[in-house]
Amino acid sequence: MVTTSGPTGTVTLTPAGTWPNVTYTAGSLPSPLFNGGDTLSISAPGGPDVPAFSGHVVAPAAIAGYAPPTSISRGAGLTISWTAGSATNMGVFVFAGDTSTGDIKALICTGSDTGSMTVSPTQLGLLPAANTYGGVMLIREQSTVVSAGAWSIALQALQNDQSGTVGDIPIGP
Repeated sequence: MVTTSGPTGTVTLTPAGTWPNVTYTAGSLPSPLFNGGDTLSISAPGGPDVPAFSGHVVAPAAIAGYAPPTSISRGAGLTISWTAGSATNMGVFVFAGDTSTGDIKALICTGSDTGSMTVSPTQLGLLPAANTYGGVMLIREQSTVVSAGAWSIALQALQNDQSGTVGDIPIGP
Protein backbone atom coordinates (compact mmCIF):
# COMPACT_ATOMS: atom_id res chain seq x y z
CA MET A 1 0.00 0.00 0.00
CA VAL A 2 1.25 3.48 -0.88
CA THR A 3 -0.43 6.56 0.58
CA THR A 4 -0.15 10.08 -0.80
CA SER A 5 -1.63 13.03 1.02
CA GLY A 6 -1.72 16.73 0.41
CA PRO A 7 -4.00 19.75 0.75
CA THR A 8 -6.59 18.35 -1.70
CA GLY A 9 -6.95 14.95 -0.01
CA THR A 10 -5.48 11.51 0.52
CA VAL A 11 -5.06 8.74 -2.06
CA THR A 12 -4.25 5.16 -1.09
CA LEU A 13 -2.88 2.83 -3.75
CA THR A 14 -3.65 -0.80 -2.96
CA PRO A 15 -1.44 -3.54 -4.46
CA ALA A 16 -2.78 -6.68 -6.12
CA GLY A 17 -0.77 -9.60 -7.51
CA THR A 18 2.70 -10.91 -6.81
CA TRP A 19 6.11 -9.72 -7.95
CA PRO A 20 6.81 -8.95 -10.77
CA ASN A 21 3.15 -8.59 -11.77
CA VAL A 22 1.91 -6.17 -9.13
CA THR A 23 -0.68 -3.55 -10.02
CA TYR A 24 -1.92 -0.71 -7.84
CA THR A 25 -5.45 0.66 -7.78
CA ALA A 26 -6.83 3.77 -6.13
CA GLY A 27 -10.29 4.52 -4.83
CA SER A 28 -11.84 7.86 -5.64
CA LEU A 29 -9.42 10.64 -6.51
CA PRO A 30 -9.74 14.25 -5.41
CA SER A 31 -10.10 16.79 -8.21
CA PRO A 32 -7.66 18.34 -8.67
CA LEU A 33 -5.29 15.68 -7.44
CA PHE A 34 -2.92 18.47 -6.39
CA ASN A 35 -2.04 22.05 -7.21
CA GLY A 36 1.35 23.41 -8.15
CA GLY A 37 3.38 24.16 -5.05
CA ASP A 38 1.48 21.70 -2.81
CA THR A 39 3.68 19.59 -0.56
CA LEU A 40 2.72 15.94 -1.04
CA SER A 41 3.53 13.35 1.63
CA ILE A 42 4.15 9.84 0.29
CA SER A 43 4.58 6.76 2.47
CA ALA A 44 4.42 2.98 2.40
CA PRO A 45 4.58 0.51 5.30
CA GLY A 46 7.12 -1.71 3.55
CA GLY A 47 6.98 -5.40 2.92
CA PRO A 48 9.15 -8.41 2.14
CA ASP A 49 10.99 -6.67 -0.72
CA VAL A 50 11.06 -2.93 -0.02
CA PRO A 51 11.36 -1.48 3.49
CA ALA A 52 9.01 1.19 4.84
CA PHE A 53 9.60 4.68 3.48
CA SER A 54 8.18 8.16 3.69
CA GLY A 55 9.03 11.51 2.24
CA HIS A 56 7.76 14.68 0.64
CA VAL A 57 7.78 16.13 -2.85
CA VAL A 58 6.58 19.58 -3.89
CA ALA A 59 4.15 19.41 -6.81
CA PRO A 60 5.33 21.20 -9.95
CA ALA A 61 3.51 24.21 -11.32
CA ALA A 62 0.98 23.71 -14.10
CA ILE A 63 2.39 24.06 -17.61
CA ALA A 64 1.67 27.45 -19.16
CA GLY A 65 2.63 29.22 -22.36
CA TYR A 66 2.46 26.09 -24.52
CA ALA A 67 0.69 26.01 -27.86
CA PRO A 68 0.63 22.57 -29.51
CA PRO A 69 1.99 22.40 -33.06
CA THR A 70 -0.55 22.22 -35.88
CA SER A 71 1.69 19.87 -37.89
CA ILE A 72 5.00 18.03 -37.55
CA SER A 73 7.64 17.67 -40.25
CA ARG A 74 10.15 14.89 -39.66
CA GLY A 75 12.67 16.70 -41.89
CA ALA A 76 12.39 20.07 -40.13
CA GLY A 77 12.43 18.90 -36.54
CA LEU A 78 10.20 20.33 -33.86
CA THR A 79 10.83 23.05 -31.30
CA ILE A 80 8.42 23.12 -28.37
CA SER A 81 8.16 26.18 -26.10
CA TRP A 82 6.46 26.77 -22.76
CA THR A 83 6.88 29.11 -19.81
CA ALA A 84 10.01 27.95 -17.98
CA GLY A 85 9.69 26.67 -14.44
CA SER A 86 11.81 25.12 -11.73
CA ALA A 87 10.85 21.45 -12.07
CA THR A 88 13.37 18.62 -11.94
CA ASN A 89 12.66 17.56 -15.53
CA MET A 90 10.50 18.24 -18.56
CA GLY A 91 9.39 15.54 -20.96
CA VAL A 92 8.22 16.00 -24.53
CA PHE A 93 6.21 13.02 -25.76
CA VAL A 94 5.63 12.81 -29.52
CA PHE A 95 3.00 10.21 -30.44
CA ALA A 96 2.63 8.93 -34.00
CA GLY A 97 -0.10 6.60 -35.22
CA ASP A 98 -0.84 4.61 -38.36
CA THR A 99 -4.55 5.09 -39.06
CA SER A 100 -4.78 1.93 -41.17
CA THR A 101 -3.31 -0.48 -38.58
CA GLY A 102 -3.82 1.36 -35.30
CA ASP A 103 -0.07 1.10 -34.57
CA ILE A 104 1.08 3.85 -32.19
CA LYS A 105 4.68 4.72 -31.42
CA ALA A 106 6.03 7.29 -28.99
CA LEU A 107 9.23 9.28 -28.90
CA ILE A 108 10.14 10.60 -25.44
CA CYS A 109 12.68 13.37 -24.96
CA THR A 110 13.62 14.74 -21.55
CA GLY A 111 15.53 17.79 -20.44
CA SER A 112 15.60 20.78 -18.15
CA ASP A 113 12.60 23.02 -17.49
CA THR A 114 14.14 25.92 -19.45
CA GLY A 115 11.10 26.83 -21.56
CA SER A 116 12.17 25.18 -24.81
CA MET A 117 13.17 21.81 -26.23
CA THR A 118 14.01 20.77 -29.78
CA VAL A 119 13.26 17.33 -31.19
CA SER A 120 15.71 16.88 -34.08
CA PRO A 121 14.95 15.49 -37.55
CA THR A 122 17.09 12.47 -36.62
CA GLN A 123 14.94 11.81 -33.56
CA LEU A 124 11.66 12.30 -35.47
CA GLY A 125 13.04 9.99 -38.18
CA LEU A 126 12.83 7.14 -35.65
CA LEU A 127 9.04 7.24 -35.97
CA PRO A 128 7.75 4.90 -38.72
CA ALA A 129 6.92 6.67 -41.98
CA ALA A 130 3.48 5.01 -42.04
CA ASN A 131 2.57 6.74 -38.77
CA THR A 132 1.21 10.01 -40.14
CA TYR A 133 -1.01 11.37 -37.34
CA GLY A 134 -0.15 12.03 -33.76
CA GLY A 135 0.31 14.54 -31.04
CA VAL A 136 2.62 16.17 -28.58
CA MET A 137 2.27 16.16 -24.81
CA LEU A 138 4.43 17.91 -22.23
CA ILE A 139 5.08 16.49 -18.77
CA ARG A 140 6.60 18.55 -15.95
CA GLU A 141 8.18 16.39 -13.23
CA GLN A 142 9.28 17.28 -9.75
CA SER A 143 11.08 14.53 -7.86
CA THR A 144 13.03 13.83 -4.74
CA VAL A 145 14.83 10.68 -3.62
CA VAL A 146 14.46 9.11 -0.18
CA SER A 147 16.46 6.25 1.31
CA ALA A 148 14.92 3.16 2.86
CA GLY A 149 17.60 0.73 3.97
CA ALA A 150 19.69 -0.05 0.89
CA TRP A 151 16.93 1.28 -1.41
CA SER A 152 16.77 4.69 -3.09
CA ILE A 153 13.16 5.54 -3.88
CA ALA A 154 12.18 8.36 -6.25
CA LEU A 155 9.06 10.25 -5.22
CA GLN A 156 7.58 12.02 -8.24
CA ALA A 157 4.77 14.47 -8.95
CA LEU A 158 3.83 15.12 -12.60
CA GLN A 159 1.79 17.77 -14.43
CA ASN A 160 0.81 17.39 -18.08
CA ASP A 161 -0.13 20.14 -20.51
CA GLN A 162 -3.84 19.24 -20.78
CA SER A 163 -3.94 20.40 -24.43
CA GLY A 164 -5.95 17.42 -25.65
CA THR A 165 -4.29 17.32 -29.08
CA VAL A 166 -2.96 13.75 -29.08
CA GLY A 167 -4.03 12.18 -32.37
CA ASP A 168 -5.00 15.41 -34.11
CA ILE A 169 -1.72 16.54 -35.67
CA PRO A 170 -0.59 15.50 -39.17
CA ILE A 171 2.99 14.20 -39.32
CA GLY A 172 4.78 14.49 -42.65
CA PRO A 173 8.19 13.79 -44.14
